[in-house]
Amino acid sequence: MEAIGVALSLCPLMLNQLDNYVQGLQTLKTFRNRHYRKHLEKYAAVLGGQHAILVNTIGRALGDVVSRDQIRDLLSSPDAMPWKDPLLEDALRERLGYDYEVVAAMMGQASRMLEELASRLDWNTANPAVLPWNDPDIILREARKVKHIISKSIYNDLFDSLDKANNILKTLVDQSVEYQRNQRTLGSERILSKNRAARSVASSVHMALTCDKYWICSCRDRHHIRFILDPQIDANDTSEKLSMFRIIMATQDSDAYGGTSFNWQEVEIEPLHNKVRSQQTQNVSQLNGKAQHGMPPAQGHPSIDLDHGLPSIPLSDLCSALWKQNVAEGQRGKLGYLPEDSYRHNMYLIKKAMGSLPSQSLEEIIMSSSGLPWSIHTVDRPLVRKTRLQLAAKLARSVLHFHGSWLRARWRTSDIRFPEGLQGVQQPFLTWGISGQGDGSTCQKTSSVIRSETLFPLGLALIELSLCRVITALRKPEDENPDEEVTVLKTAHRCLDYVYLESGTRYGDVVQRCLFWSHTRDTELDNDESLAAVFQHIVSPLIEDLIPEYPSSISQQRCNKPGTNKG
Repeated sequence: MEAIGVALSLCPLMLNQLDNYVQGLQTLKTFRNRHYRKHLEKYAAVLGGQHAILVNTIGRALGDVVSRDQIRDLLSSPDAMPWKDPLLEDALRERLGYDYEVVAAMMGQASRMLEELASRLDWNTANPAVLPWNDPDIILREARKVKHIISKSIYNDLFDSLDKANNILKTLVDQSVEYQRNQRTLGSERILSKNRAARSVASSVHMALTCDKYWICSCRDRHHIRFILDPQIDANDTSEKLSMFRIIMATQDSDAYGGTSFNWQEVEIEPLHNKVRSQQTQNVSQLNGKAQHGMPPAQGHPSIDLDHGLPSIPLSDLCSALWKQNVAEGQRGKLGYLPEDSYRHNMYLIKKAMGSLPSQSLEEIIMSSSGLPWSIHTVDRPLVRKTRLQLAAKLARSVLHFHGSWLRARWRTSDIRFPEGLQGVQQPFLTWGISGQGDGSTCQKTSSVIRSETLFPLGLALIELSLCRVITALRKPEDENPDEEVTVLKTAHRCLDYVYLESGTRYGDVVQRCLFWSHTRDTELDNDESLAAVFQHIVSPLIEDLIPEYPSSISQQRCNKPGTNKG
């Protein structure tokens, strides 16, 4: 029995030695040139694969900031890794967020192991499929062969470590990119929801104020509304708060000398969802009910009027309410609210005064700006480059929110008005009468040459802003056509090169999309697909144009002068 026990205990040792013997034979075979070459080809293939994985992972992390060739160049020089370049570091931080430090550390680890293996094996990215093996110097060749063969276990450990590092790095980058994509999707959905709500509220306010439902006075025809174009959307705001609007209610009167003066009131409109109002009322009723039954309010939730600060009087006669209400300077007086189907529009009086209300149209400002001596820096200019970019973004947002309600279909720069004075350029407004028609609005049939009836007027306005010339002044004889729309389109198309030169690629691309829209079949902004596409391809680029800081020398440059060739 003892002999059997000894024999059994020796079996594992014998098997282990047998395995070592077999591995030894395989190692000896490796000294043959053919086996050695296959061995190196395997190393080259694995090393090339790990290098490609690292390049692709870094490329995925950086997005389109650099090309794959540039990343390969970076990996060939560890001192030039992405996190050591300020531009690439910023791109990585933006893409990876809180994961940046961990990902950068893993990139460094993987790149150092790749560099060590490449150095040990004389591997070159220029010819990644092979490793040098047939050195003319026999002594060097055999010495290298011995070094590679006896370092097999070291290489295997390095390859395993590199594989693990690459896998961890790939997982981190994939997770970070997916997280950022989800955040962008949520942000896009939030922006779409806010833009949709802004359009709905603007339409509701428009219907309430321009129809005769709340104007039962005999002087209705002497009232008009200045709707201030100041559309704002905060993508980071997760609340359901609706957009607020500012308007000026003006009533035209005749003075003793036969002149014209105005009584006017500046009003702030704060829309509220009716469902929110109902919920607040229900909460108040519940709290009051508990108090009536002798139940004390819950700690930290005192029994208060949740409608505190909101106007409580429904308005039926706006004229009388505006005439009777007064407000101290710097205060906000409650006028009342307009009870519409989906919204309750709370109205606050901000200012009340008498006097003239001089204004000028954007078309008039452009025409006056085109003749200014821009080389003289002391001349006041209402349309410097920065102002034009701001107006372009504001007009684009206005189309997104107000087209189909406050902004009529075939609007032009003559419809966009401003208070007189340089400061007024920052406060564009639209004028509407109570009869339901904007000043000078006309009904026009759909044109067969215009791709988007919604965006085409914006494209023309952007051209005029860019070149400081109205579209009629840019016309040349070769643009003439019996169809006026064809003439305008030909003029706009011809001026595109000037727009790119004056306002840059991003701005020029937006103008081209407005003139020749192709992103969606339908551009009616009540359609979610069109609303999202217009925000992405029209509004966002113009907002991004405001981010760079332009040198003062550029902002004071005069617009190009294609209009000098007008016909």
